[in-house]
Amino acid sequence: MWGQRNFYRDVWEPASEKAGTDFTVYDLRHTFISHLLGHGTPTVEVAAYAGHSTRELGDIDNTTTRIYQHPTGEYREAALDAIGQYIAQLDISPKQARAQ
Repeated sequence: MWGQRNFYRDVWEPASEKAGTDFTVYDLRHTFISHLLGHGTPTVEVAAYAGHSTRELGDIDNTTTRIYQHPTGEYREAALDAIGQYIAQLDISPKQARAQ
């Protein structure tokens, strides 16, 4: 069985050099977890796949969302619309709202 150092030295680095790439196994893990979260996989499932604790301080492990969850911009228009509706309910102009 390989230790991590031996794996990187004997397998990963030679393969990476031959392929002309410059990323690590951690980069692959980060991308995998981020894509799962970005595509709506429940956080508790992603935390389990990543080996993170599913409970920390009484909630889903913050490591999963703090490190791996990234904004996609998918909900930008909906968020802006919600803000616009809120401002409209206040019965003030957007310029006045920005000034407050």
